[in-house]
Amino acid sequence: MSLYRVEALSYKYPSPQKLFRSARCGSGGGDVLSDVSFTVSEGEVFGIVGGSGSGKTTLISLLCGVITPPRGTVFFAGRDIAGFTPEQKRNYFGKVQLVFQDPKSSFNPHKTIGQSLHAALRSAGCRDENERREKITDALSRVRLGNDILSRLPREVSGGQRQRAAIARALSLDPEVLILDEPVSALDVSVQAGVMNTLKELFAKRRLTALLVAHDLAVVDYMADRAAVLCGGRVAEIAGTDRLFSSPQHPYTKELIAAVPVLRSRRGGESAQGGVICEKDGAENEQN
Repeated sequence: MSLYRVEALSYKYPSPQKLFRSARCGSGGGDVLSDVSFTVSEGEVFGIVGGSGSGKTTLISLLCGVITPPRGTVFFAGRDIAGFTPEQKRNYFGKVQLVFQDPKSSFNPHKTIGQSLHAALRSAGCRDENERREKITDALSRVRLGNDILSRLPREVSGGQRQRAAIARALSLDPEVLILDEPVSALDVSVQAGVMNTLKELFAKRRLTALLVAHDLAVVDYMADRAAVLCGGRVAEIAGTDRLFSSPQHPYTKELIAAVPVLRSRRGGESAQGGVICEKDGAENEQN
């Protein structure tokens, strides 16, 4: 069953935007997004990839209901989110949790991580302190963190631990969907693998539906079931990651893959010179 169905979605900002356009993509007609359509099934990890200015951030804003599309429709569980009542919007915002790119900006620097996690649950209507503690402890355990982190300020923990805590905050709210906006791009390469492995385990155990936004194709290749490649605000192609990265059809997808040495190596091309290797969990070595 499709949890999300996006049909002919288009968006154009009021003022002109100077956006990146690959020669392979075309001009896009001035729209940030143009005629974007895809579906996301329950329990699927769906990747959204593309270069700067491809429309990824705008697409996520539309899926979250932060902005309303002038053309096209976003259906969630068969209902147009643009037609939600205020109460339905609140329920929707509770079901969909966003994990931001930069773990440094995910928390109030003057509050402990515990205070931030409790505040999120209170805002969601969880008034019982014991219930909040249980939810937080459970969420932390899922991302391999102990309760000792709750008494610490964000600056007192590593970048990987901050991002795990941000994921735990989202999980404590019992979402149906996680939207991950470049979840490891702000982390040191040495800790990216640990966070990615944690997420992949969560997806497998809870069958969470996830939208993974990334410019790093190696991350999407490792974590996603399917992916859409955005180019100039349009969908260049959509496919399962095995097919997409082993046999890309669109010239722009081929360009993106050619620029990632680790993908070329894993897919039978020339030897790798860099990239994220995710076979081992580097969480215990996080220092930053």
